[in-house]
Amino acid sequence: MTAVAAAGSPAQRIRDALWGLACGEAVGVRAAGPAALRAGPVARELAGLARAVAAAEGRMEPGGDTQAAVVPGGADRANPAARLRSGEGDGDRAEAAGTGMPQPDLAVALRAVLAGLINRPDDLEWLIQDVQALAVLAPPRQGPVPPPPAAALAAAAAVAAAVSAAVEGGDAESVLDRAAEAASVAVDRPGTGPASSGEAAAAVAHALETLRLTLAGRGPSLPPGGIADVLASRWEPEPRPSRAVPFALVLAAAAGDARRAIQEAAAVAARAGTAPATAAVAGAVAGALYPGTVPPDWVAALRDDLDLDALVPELLRLR
Repeated sequence: MTAVAAAGSPAQRIRDALWGLACGEAVGVRAAGPAALRAGPVARELAGLARAVAAAEGRMEPGGDTQAAVVPGGADRANPAARLRSGEGDGDRAEAAGTGMPQPDLAVALRAVLAGLINRPDDLEWLIQDVQALAVLAPPRQGPVPPPPAAALAAAAAVAAAVSAAVEGGDAESVLDRAAEAASVAVDRPGTGPASSGEAAAAVAHALETLRLTLAGRGPSLPPGGIADVLASRWEPEPRPSRAVPFALVLAAAAGDARRAIQEAAAVAARAGTAPATAAVAGAVAGALYPGTVPPDWVAALRDDLDLDALVPELLRLR
């Protein structure tokens, strides 16, 4: 390991957050387990966005390389997830499912990992501003993307704050505290879309607290699968921001290592159809919180498709 990625350093935590997300998505796609992992569209998009944002010195304005990175490979096609958010019908929902991309409100939370990597946790206003900017990026020659519903923004802010606090070296409790605070701050941000399915933005912070109380301090001492089962006894990680995201964050904090967080998230979230997204969020946060615990064999399986290590110095420079 190089000096710049020393054990437990911000550089290693950034690296492991990136690989945790990529491995979580890949394991979540593989219903039979982590055999023959392949890089998924979320990881590819995040890598492209990270390269573009680094090249733009942290700016996330529409146009140019940042906009082109929204669809993996810069492909010139409309983003079905964005059209879904704007309410253009079930045909787009089926198409979004076919691409492997998560439902639009969860996609906002996954993009928010990047905001957490380049922002420090002590300035939530800047962090949430970057979360909002990432949420409305659209592919080239596509019309404007509507802003996310308030609940989706609150969930995305929680993800960004959790990643940011973990990269800074916070412990599990402080990471969840910062996530809940960010979700509460985001509730009152201007520029959000209408509520999705009647979901209140405040539900994200409430769900975080409820799941923490449900787990009651238990974690690695529970048998394999036990953390996710306890959390699911209260709420399944449904494809809504106030369910899947708090589930992933509390699980990641309690698991003690990224492998367990990813495997338990993928197994339980498969029942709700959110395994790739839920496991990706859990992997990103657990990777940053518990550096050195993303399985090397999983990383090796994805390394030919993703050059995430090269992003670390640039993202660290932007913090």
